[in-house]
Amino acid sequence: MNKETRVVAVAGTVSSTLDDEAVILHVTSGKYFGLNEVGQFIWQRIHEPAKVGDLCKAVQEEYAVNAGQCEKDVITLLDTLAEKGLIEVHAETGS
Repeated sequence: MNKETRVVAVAGTVSSTLDDEAVILHVTSGKYFGLNEVGQFIWQRIHEPAKVGDLCKAVQEEYAVNAGQCEKDVITLLDTLAEKGLIEVHAETGS
């Protein structure tokens, strides 16, 4: 996964915001997942396809984090969401 990769939340998830956190239900598996404030911030932005680089930029604008750490943390979160079947990952093909 890199800055040009596009991600989107999969159909079949239901989420709710509680304070600054998100709770996500993966309907197919019946499992719940929790996200902290930054994870919830990202989750709100991936209901439509989004580039990883754009997500990193949005996080940097909202929170005080340097670019390198932000990219690392965002990609780690997205990798976890992908492993759990909560997002689709699409490599950018140069369009």
